[in-house]
Amino acid sequence: CPASEKRTSVEDRSVLEESTEPSAEETTSTEESTRGPILRYAGTPLKYSFSEAHHHKSVTIVELGAKKADGTTDVDIRTRELTPLRDMRELRGSYEELTLRSNYEGTATDDYLHVTLTDEIEVPDAARRLQVIYPNLMKLDYDNARTRGQRSESWELEDLEKKSPLDLFSELFDKQNHKDMTAEQAHYMAAQIEKIWENQE
Repeated sequence: CPASEKRTSVEDRSVLEESTEPSAEETTSTEESTRGPILRYAGTPLKYSFSEAHHHKSVTIVELGAKKADGTTDVDIRTRELTPLRDMRELRGSYEELTLRSNYEGTATDDYLHVTLTDEIEVPDAARRLQVIYPNLMKLDYDNARTRGQRSESWELEDLEKKSPLDLFSELFDKQNHKDMTAEQAHYMAAQIEKIWENQE
């Protein structure tokens, strides 16, 4: 890709007086990691964390010209973007969407990937099955009603004693799935509870 160029003149003294200690923010090789127009902290040439998935790595090439009579020096600065063999990317969608051939065909499926599935029901053995298409899958997680709504609840003993088994199961179902049972599910569970009580008599 074409390099961006910048020419400037600086006094030797200004280079020496400029602090070379990188700040806490100067830890990646992005264009924002600069200290004024002169100094840049390179950081890592490759992405080593998914927190850098949207960063653009680059290398800055600096050429110093001959020293002029007035004590200044011409400086040529060129920035070249670094393109790794395999990028680090994040994908998000349902299992069906991510495994649909028309969605992944022609993409860099061998990149290092963090996949977030949005399915409400977890897909059995999803990581192994996804690796058939995305061999360098490194991280898999879910974003759905259950994972977004995780919360802690405490039940007092006296409250439990006042509730029927079906009420308790309904609350457990809601806590685990963050949605109410359907009428069909509630009817089925009521029948199962009744059978259990009959067998205990």
